[in-house]
Amino acid sequence: MKVTIDHRFISLNDYIRVERANRYKAAKVKQEETEAARLYVLDRQPVREYPVIVWFTWFRKNGRTDPDNIAFAAKFILDGFVQAGVLRAHGKA
Repeated sequence: MKVTIDHRFISLNDYIRVERANRYKAAKVKQEETEAARLYVLDRQPVREYPVIVWFTWFRKNGRTDPDNIAFAAKFILDGFVQAGVLRAHGKA
């Protein structure tokens, strides 16, 4: 299954900045980012064969963000896919 998500996820540095300022705002950011990923896979069938290998290819308009800061969004994407029922949580049958 290939999924393209046209959303600019928050970088790790920006998330840390929000979290240090207000933990409730950080929780809201996590909820919003996870929801953005969930909405992209609502119409998809669940993955039936496990384990799965997940590949991420990140695109940004400029190269000013470190790759590890961008890759932090994988957490939101995978959580969103679990919430949408496309993937199951680790350890769940």
